[in-house]
Amino acid sequence: MKSHESREVKLAVMVVFCALALGYFVFQRTTYAVSLPQRPQTKNPLQPTEKNVALGLDHFDAHCASCHGSTGKADIEKGKAVSAADLTSDKVQSKSDAELFRKISRGVPGTAMPAFRKTHKPAEIWHTILFLRKLPTLTPEARKKLESAVPASARHKHGAGKEEQHQHPEPEARSQPEPDGHHEHPAQIAAKPSGSQQEPAKQSVIVQPLDSPAAPGSGEPNLYSAPDGRVFLTWIEPAGDKGHRLRFAMRGGGNWSAPRTIAEGANWFVNWADFPSLVALPDGSLVAHWLVKGSPDGHSYDINISRSTDNGKSWGKPILPHRDGTRTEHGFVSMLPWSSRRVAAVWLDGRNFKESSQDGHGSSANEMTLRYTTIDAKGRLSEDALLDSRVCDCCQTSAALTPDGAIVVYRDRSEKEIRDISLVRFYKGRWTEPRTLNVDDWEIHGCPVNGPSVSADGRRVAVAWFTAAKDAPRVKVIFSRDAGATFGQPIIVDEGTPVGRVDVLMLADGSALVSWLERTARGGEVKVRLLRPDGSRGQSTTVAESSVARASGFPQMARAGDEIIFAWTDPGTPSRVRTALGRLVPGR
Repeated sequence: MKSHESREVKLAVMVVFCALALGYFVFQRTTYAVSLPQRPQTKNPLQPTEKNVALGLDHFDAHCASCHGSTGKADIEKGKAVSAADLTSDKVQSKSDAELFRKISRGVPGTAMPAFRKTHKPAEIWHTILFLRKLPTLTPEARKKLESAVPASARHKHGAGKEEQHQHPEPEARSQPEPDGHHEHPAQIAAKPSGSQQEPAKQSVIVQPLDSPAAPGSGEPNLYSAPDGRVFLTWIEPAGDKGHRLRFAMRGGGNWSAPRTIAEGANWFVNWADFPSLVALPDGSLVAHWLVKGSPDGHSYDINISRSTDNGKSWGKPILPHRDGTRTEHGFVSMLPWSSRRVAAVWLDGRNFKESSQDGHGSSANEMTLRYTTIDAKGRLSEDALLDSRVCDCCQTSAALTPDGAIVVYRDRSEKEIRDISLVRFYKGRWTEPRTLNVDDWEIHGCPVNGPSVSADGRRVAVAWFTAAKDAPRVKVIFSRDAGATFGQPIIVDEGTPVGRVDVLMLADGSALVSWLERTARGGEVKVRLLRPDGSRGQSTTVAESSVARASGFPQMARAGDEIIFAWTDPGTPSRVRTALGRLVPGR
């Protein structure tokens, strides 16, 4: 029989993601359907006794209240930062016990909700559901009574109603880190975040409407700027009753070309945060990627990469860059032109999450990994290289090329659930060890679905990212003058209420444009700001009014000479990808 101590640890681990998971699934914008598994019970098998509900409250206070608040309404800053749901709302409470159990145990790919059935017993999930049911009518007096009913042997060390307050020392600045640091997340290239407001940059951005080539119902836009000045826009739109098609248009000479179809299918994995992409190779080839379900229930999906040698008129047979053959998640791809006819792909790989034979649960050691390969003109794959063995499950990756080699940025995940941004570089013919970009020390027990962005112009590099460390949501940017070997101090970009969803463009003069989504009283706005390595900031410009809901997706930017192209999803009914044109002008 297990000791009380081991049982306490296991119960504590179980609830870490639970409330976040419930909050995300009601807003997630996916296009797959999951049928309810046949289970012996369709209602909670545990009786709502005072002790059982009190255990659920204890778990909630220790691990969930930091985002959803003690009332479950998610009306606190951290909850807003990660778009946590109001657990007292009809959208959550109208779900049956079986639906809640299914979502928690099976998870939702591409969101912050993991599959708890791989690591937890059903009874551990049912306890939490009991307490969630009480939230809408829970009075302060009833809450105090439940707190006193929690068995002393089961109470978390954090104490009821509070999350342990960790005190982290400020990181020591270090301007010259070793290029190949060990993966221990030291403050190798960290500097204290700087919120100082110096003199504004000398340029601002003027934005004007640009007719979009995307049809009604479109979403998931992405932009790519080719070295010859062409800008490619990709998006997904409906095809028939249940299918989807990936389309693209090219802007050159001032206008968008007529849209062309890359691929279409009825079994695609379409997700607001994990969107397709396209790159152009020096030999004139175009390479695109999209995601296809690996199983009917959509809980696994594969990356499909296809090449066109006739400017997108026709496309070759898709190739899978991963060769593990597991029914797991593969996505969040970044592609780079690797040579004249070879493309590189970096992606998040869930092969370690394959089911084990022990009671149908996976090993608790399963981790999402970051991997890399290249594909030549004949579809041949190079080595399948592991870049990082433990990363955040569903945040976008980003990659850029410098004269020294490639740089890849992503959200990492430490053993203590610190999810700061890390980077790897392809330097002198090999990949460096991962290292932390900046020590934000963001401890969060669930993926925030908010990846970083990197851009390079020669050896000058800029990285933008979102963090909510210490319950303070921020968008930051940091600069490098040596192809990512070292970085300066981070600069705060936002206006105080950011949601994140960043993009960044490195400009020829050494400044950078950062776009992000800012929360407003009316919903949200797509913002852009010019920043310089010395810390100076231009005035922010509103690109478009938007929403902070997931349906608004991730705004994108691309540069062609002095023009900046913006793309985002207007989450109306139906949704539609919109575009705008920006130009840099002297500041007033």
